[in-house]
Amino acid sequence: MSYEQSLLFTPEGVRDIYGIECEKRRKIEADIHKIMKSYGFKDIQTPTYEFFDIFNRERGTVASKDMFKFFDQYNNTLALRPDITPSIARCVAKYYEQETMPIRLSYCGSTFIHRRGYQGKMSEISQIGAELMNDGSSDADAEMIALTVECLAKSGLKEFKIDVGGADAMIQFIDNYVEADSAAFVVVGVVLALICLAIGYFIPSGRSIRTNAKNAGKNAKSGWQEYRELNAALKVRFWLFKLIGVCGIVGGLAIIVKGNESLVLITVGTIVLIVGGAVWYMSSPHSYEKSNDTIKMIAFNQPTTIEKIYDAYKNLDTPLGSPYLAKMKTMRQKALIFGPDDSGQYLYFWLNDKGNLGYLGYTFLEWAIKQPLTQPIKPYNPYSGSDIAEKLCISSDIMLLQKQLFENIKNYRKTGEVLPIQGSNPSEVYTFTEDFKLTGQQFDLQDSKGNVIYHVEGTMPLRTFRIFDQVGNEVFKVTKEILNAIPTYRFYQNGEMIGILEKQFTLAKDRFQMDIAEGTLKLEEYAGSIGYNYLVSLNDKPIGAVMDDLELRLDNLIFDNSVVIVYEKKYLAMITALAIMVAREIARDEE
Repeated sequence: MSYEQSLLFTPEGVRDIYGIECEKRRKIEADIHKIMKSYGFKDIQTPTYEFFDIFNRERGTVASKDMFKFFDQYNNTLALRPDITPSIARCVAKYYEQETMPIRLSYCGSTFIHRRGYQGKMSEISQIGAELMNDGSSDADAEMIALTVECLAKSGLKEFKIDVGGADAMIQFIDNYVEADSAAFVVVGVVLALICLAIGYFIPSGRSIRTNAKNAGKNAKSGWQEYRELNAALKVRFWLFKLIGVCGIVGGLAIIVKGNESLVLITVGTIVLIVGGAVWYMSSPHSYEKSNDTIKMIAFNQPTTIEKIYDAYKNLDTPLGSPYLAKMKTMRQKALIFGPDDSGQYLYFWLNDKGNLGYLGYTFLEWAIKQPLTQPIKPYNPYSGSDIAEKLCISSDIMLLQKQLFENIKNYRKTGEVLPIQGSNPSEVYTFTEDFKLTGQQFDLQDSKGNVIYHVEGTMPLRTFRIFDQVGNEVFKVTKEILNAIPTYRFYQNGEMIGILEKQFTLAKDRFQMDIAEGTLKLEEYAGSIGYNYLVSLNDKPIGAVMDDLELRLDNLIFDNSVVIVYEKKYLAMITALAIMVAREIARDEE
């Protein structure tokens, strides 16, 4: 083929339109134009090419690499229009800046997108459309949808689907055109969503249904038992907070739905919803404990004073020393303080004005202690770990101390007896020496002195991992059930299955549970200043902790390994297996 003959063909991505096809095309354009005109839309024509910045990613929907770009004699970067809407927006900003009435503009022209490697897709596309501006009402949305339907039907299409982009517009449409109460509509939607979630969560495993139903029954029984133990004043408070909480939740949902495009109303509705939920959970210690893990609530049927609590606990020896009374900058009441430690972490306990509700909290905001009123009888004995891992474990030990004090004060409320506190600093600390991968990996668990305690081997893909001792004996094996909808693991010790660990149905913090011969083993996520933190307990008694995905800098060293903390060494292999399981789940979520 000669050069002259090759010029008879068009470049890739463009083509000639002629004959009957061209006639049909012109007729469709004319029909659509007539419909748009009947809706009050005025014609506008923009240049085929403009400055590149008109169509960049911030204003348009086409990537820069997909545009046809070139330079003029003044070295300006120009582009063939990939979309006409940005050009319309430029025209409106230039010619209609002071216009307050709705602006209706229609257009028809070619757009150009570089279709590399896409057979059958053209680079030049004819685009016809309409833009309605200066009108954010639901009526405008309905008008554009009706116009679209009429244009598509006129073009000869019998089956088509309209994709509406914009959640705010759809909310308005539903609010104005769906014959249903808005609040009820939202509530029903939330209920249906929860039902679907529950079905997806429970159906693949009958064991999961039984386990979660059993746990739900235990929680309900525990909550009911706690309610029965409340005095008359606290029972009245319980129902009052539940009522206010329900009103806040329903009212917040109603405000959000009725807010239309008002950012103020949507914000107010969201705040009311959150406050309503918080008040609901504050109705009793049982529900309050389920909603957070940094502050615990304790109910006293007989009102007491913080001075009386101090007299009972002032000689108690804890890893943070004995408590003392202090004034806080954040509250009127006096508080009982444990700490701070050398990292600024401390626990505090205070009573409400009536003396019938106590709160045990954790914080690192040392500045909040305004003035000590007494001195600790047994001062804090600071401990600095020999390495980074041991320093990190102290924050976990603080959470352990809070859990012990919580149970201790509840016992004091019933019996008047102050129990001794288990010493916990320093814990025995171990680390993974390598990052975890889903594709399978071999790595070691080391103690604080660098000695290898366990060797871990995982299959590819990671379904099974084994833990070997220093002489190569398999001490633990964990296998993941692949076909289960929720994370489920089988635990084997010395070749015998000891239990099945399952993720529990929770809306916030992760929780895993397994029944073993000694009782119920739990792995529960708790708040921490860095990474992921999990407390391991057996029959609600802490036996260890897991810290993972830390990614922080300490003492000019980058530390990103997993940390295993053990309070009872005989459970080291089991806690190591739990730590590997946690690392696997985190890796899965990230990948």
